[in-house]
Amino acid sequence: MFPFKIFVFISVLTLTTVNGLINCPVCSDPFDPNSCTGVQHCSNANHDICELHIHLAESNRLSYSCQTSNQCINRESHPCSINTNEMCTYCCTGPHACEVERRNLFSTIFTTRHPTNAPNVHSTQPHTTVSKCIVCDTEPCDVSGLPYLSPIQCSHTHPYCVSKYEQDAHGHKVQKGCATEEFCRTYWWDLTSQNTQCMSTSFPNLPSLDCTFCCHGDGCNKPNRPAHNTLVQF
Repeated sequence: MFPFKIFVFISVLTLTTVNGLINCPVCSDPFDPNSCTGVQHCSNANHDICELHIHLAESNRLSYSCQTSNQCINRESHPCSINTNEMCTYCCTGPHACEVERRNLFSTIFTTRHPTNAPNVHSTQPHTTVSKCIVCDTEPCDVSGLPYLSPIQCSHTHPYCVSKYEQDAHGHKVQKGCATEEFCRTYWWDLTSQNTQCMSTSFPNLPSLDCTFCCHGDGCNKPNRPAHNTLVQF
């Protein structure tokens, strides 16, 4: 089954790793740092750290994702000002370490804010219709079979199409399916849309590359990088 479609968040703290793979927090309320008690199991062996984004332009909205140490530490190293930046990035090594870091950040730098007009990350806006998406029968996709797949109807809880492209020293693999808005906000909007390597005309030949694209429209995720006019804008 496709992971984006069946992703289940467990609302308890577990061990930092499962089968050598890191676990990272999930926030049930993206505006409440005390709600980040869920756990996401990182499925990519290259992901060895949790990356926290605090979106200053969105009332200090929090989002966690699985990342590689080099990428996260590089983003964390850039100075972040609560007066001038739109987003600050921090790295931690698992649920407990992330909780300690989060508690420290929100007791010394940031404040908890619950604006009445906060964006609803569980809604299906900005689109109200549900896409028909390419969904692979295997994980990763059987690339040779992709041209013969037809779009299937996604559910109202997973209204967006996703195309995930991963590249390493051994080659590349893709995953395609349906995704929630919360998933797309984190992995597409917060991470990939700001990554110039993912957004370049062609994927660069790098030893490590991880890009996730969310689009809207029937069959929009058939290309590894969906057409620009179909990409979701939040």
